[in-house]
Amino acid sequence: MRARLLLVAAAWGLGLAPLLAAQDSKIVGGSGGTRYLIRCPVGSIVTGLRISSGAWIDRITPFCAQVKDVLTGSWDWNKNYPVGGAGKEHLGNTTRDYKCAQREVLKGFRGTAGNYVNSLILQCYTLGRSWGTWSFESRALAKAGGSGGTSFDTQRCGGAMPAVGIQGRAGAFVDAFGLVCEYILPIAPTPKSPVQGAWIRDNPRPTFYWSGGAHEKSLTICLNRTTGAPCSAPGTLQFQLTDLLSNSWTPAENLPYLGNPVYWSLNACNDNGCRVRGSYFNYTP
Repeated sequence: MRARLLLVAAAWGLGLAPLLAAQDSKIVGGSGGTRYLIRCPVGSIVTGLRISSGAWIDRITPFCAQVKDVLTGSWDWNKNYPVGGAGKEHLGNTTRDYKCAQREVLKGFRGTAGNYVNSLILQCYTLGRSWGTWSFESRALAKAGGSGGTSFDTQRCGGAMPAVGIQGRAGAFVDAFGLVCEYILPIAPTPKSPVQGAWIRDNPRPTFYWSGGAHEKSLTICLNRTTGAPCSAPGTLQFQLTDLLSNSWTPAENLPYLGNPVYWSLNACNDNGCRVRGSYFNYTP
């Protein structure tokens, strides 16, 4: 794998946290029923709801899709499936799927509510890089539910966050409803070799290996003397990798002697933040 040597820059160190702490939508409806919280699997977003309704919303189930392309914000149409559910089916209900299109995500909703959620109009927002709703372009789906209750304004996820789950209260019906929202952060690969604590002798260009990782837009190997030190630490060597599909990297030039031990970390980043995993080895070129 090729890599580009970077100068030590504070920007990498600042990327360890998401752009914004999770900001769920407001929960609307009544206070009856039992609390429910249904989250999509890690790395998935809410792309719609399966709703059973009559005079009000009887049962609700989120559709979760696995995120796919970090550059365009697309998700996998073949991995778009219902997860869990809240409320109950009743005789005479109408059950319908309300789904966003590819490269859209459920982010907002409006409708009517009283003691129960009477109706919902879901809003799908256009996704961009790293699955953020950067443009705030939206599209309303058809109304689900009845005509009773009091109208409430549009409720939505904060910032550019997509919905990753639903929450509220439910029993025989859906008493209250809201969205669980957060950014999709990268998953850093796990360092495999050099094995932690190993000695590297007479090899100024050791090959580094790792496994796993997902949702990253960039991947950087950092070398320094302090275990757990960020890439922004003085004296750190940074190598930005150009092939994100590979699981190994060999330096194009001899590594300088840093002393012992040498801490190496894999820094996976996208537009929402960074995640880091590291290990150490002893090095005598």
